[in-house]
Amino acid sequence: MSHLAVVILAAGKSTRMKTQVPKHLHQLAGRPMLEHVLCAARALGPERLVLVVGYGADQVRSAYADAGVEFVLQEPQLGTGHALLVAGGALAGHRGPVLCLYGDTPLLRGETLQELLTAYQPGVAAVLLTAVVDDPSGLGRVLRHKQYKEKVVGIIEERDATLEQKAIREVNAGPAVYGPEVFQALTQLSRANAQGEIYLTDLVQCSVAGGREVRAVVLQDPQEALGVNNRAELARAEQ
Repeated sequence: MSHLAVVILAAGKSTRMKTQVPKHLHQLAGRPMLEHVLCAARALGPERLVLVVGYGADQVRSAYADAGVEFVLQEPQLGTGHALLVAGGALAGHRGPVLCLYGDTPLLRGETLQELLTAYQPGVAAVLLTAVVDDPSGLGRVLRHKQYKEKVVGIIEERDATLEQKAIREVNAGPAVYGPEVFQALTQLSRANAQGEIYLTDLVQCSVAGGREVRAVVLQDPQEALGVNNRAELARAEQ
């Protein structure tokens, strides 16, 4: 897709993997987990492909030195929103959509990402990838407009959700397409939270409050959204 920039967030520390190997370089089906995400991204034919690195940055750079990607260092690591904001420094002047992916979601298919891009239109603030799951415990619930169900009005984390909201089974899968103004919007987000971080999910409510539209594409197979944060989840992804 012309004028598409893909940003892959791969800066997180792999504490739950209990290993010195960066999480994104752990093997899945004979290849590093990150390689699966890169392959899905390349299938879209992006104009720019940016990899945000942090923990184990030298190892990741070495592994993908000849992969045709641009590396951006996130240091310190102040959340997902901060990671994308850092990538914005490499994409100054970019005028097309920005697809944000996560290096620890290796099961996403290129066809799914293409569907996400197809749903994006200029003027739309974001198109989120969501999933309807049997057990949404611990995941961010997707809040939709009560009258216009195609519109997303927010993402509520479980710790902040009411009992009614906790009953929602549609959850945020992570990947999303944003308009090129996303980098400016990120500068308006606050770090006034318990972790002192900038969260990408805060962009939804901020955009809606500013009169911008946020949409969502629901995964047909929720397993595609499986994130790998520990060895048990890595083994599950192998299945």
